Amino acid sequence: MVIRKNYKKIVNYLLFIPHYLPFISYLFPIISHLSPVYSPFIPRLLMFDNLIKQFIAESDKWSFGSKDKILLFKELWHLLQWGVGIAESLEILSQNTDNFAIRDICSTLREQIIQGKSFSNALLRFPEHFDDTDIATIQSGESSGNLDSLLAMLGAEYAYLNTLKNKFIGALTYPMILITISFWAVIALFVYVLPAIFEIANQFDAQELPWVTQQLKSFSDFLAGNGLNIAWVGAFIVFALFVVFSTESGQKRWYELLYNIPVLGKMIQAYYLIRFSRYTKILLWSGINYVNIFKMLKNVISNPIFTPLFDKTVAGLTRGQNIYDCIKDDTKLIPSTVAALIKVGEKTATLWQTFETVISIYQEELDNYIANLSKLIEPIMLVFIGGVVIMIALWVFGVIMNIMDSVNV
Repeated sequence: MVIRKNYKKIVNYLLFIPHYLPFISYLFPIISHLSPVYSPFIPRLLMFDNLIKQFIAESDKWSFGSKDKILLFKELWHLLQWGVGIAESLEILSQNTDNFAIRDICSTLREQIIQGKSFSNALLRFPEHFDDTDIATIQSGESSGNLDSLLAMLGAEYAYLNTLKNKFIGALTYPMILITISFWAVIALFVYVLPAIFEIANQFDAQELPWVTQQLKSFSDFLAGNGLNIAWVGAFIVFALFVVFSTESGQKRWYELLYNIPVLGKMIQAYYLIRFSRYTKILLWSGINYVNIFKMLKNVISNPIFTPLFDKTVAGLTRGQNIYDCIKDDTKLIPSTVAALIKVGEKTATLWQTFETVISIYQEELDNYIANLSKLIEPIMLVFIGGVVIMIALWVFGVIMNIMDSVNV
């Protein structure tokens, strides 16, 4: 999965090449005219040009991401709203896009629909791009005649999640840069600066260093003499943690740890509540029954902490219980206020509007958390880094005082 993501990044960089290839192709006749020496190489360059174009086209077919899905759903929604058929809409999209991935997917979907398959069945050809929730929602839209509206809702859902992800990354960017620079600055201080100071101190007949300064010197010597070994050990620890947290039990422990962090835990809880509510709202509007909704949510949410809750809810609904009875005890995942709103929504048959209310409440709360995240982390990091710098300065000051005493200053 990591390799696939890195591969996509490389492909995205290569996608800039086609913008320059036509310009280079126009230059070939000019080069041939100005310098006949280069004429024999022109066919080879053209062949290389075509190979690059073909490589980019094939590579781009694997780069279908969330932004492409948003674009596909929204474009289909607009075309269907104007009365264009699904097969014709897919043909229009495939002929009027520079994205090879969308072009390939639209062409394949159109061929399947012409052969008599429904749009939802045609999407089964691309399980790596369209999950069970997408297919079930679209299938419900085909049955009810509301395919355009459901495509708009799916597009808006993925657009919101993509925007939320970008906000979260943006809020963490500055603190992470600060942490990274500070970490390497402290390492450089221990590996390069402090050994030079201690070497100067050794040239003088200085008094015995304080115990704290001696420990600082020992740690500095250890880092300077074992840097490569420490790097290998660190890399192994990172790899081991990656393997552990890739397992289901490891992911569960990781999420449990995150939920127990004071501010971050509340933010993660709000995020998953919003995802839970938004997907449930879409599936309810699609007319899918409760049991199938919670079966799909288990795969869509992809959080191992929620898995037991969804399994218990599916089993309870199968036995005839309502949603509130199944979720009321898991207050860490579903707060009691949200469970109470769901209870009222079930009794009054307004569950769809209930989830709208939950979304509006926690969406505002999550936006506030994200907006204040960097403001909260920044002073904590500054205080921590300032404390480290002050401690090191005091330890080094002891060395300087010993040097001054040795030269009778």
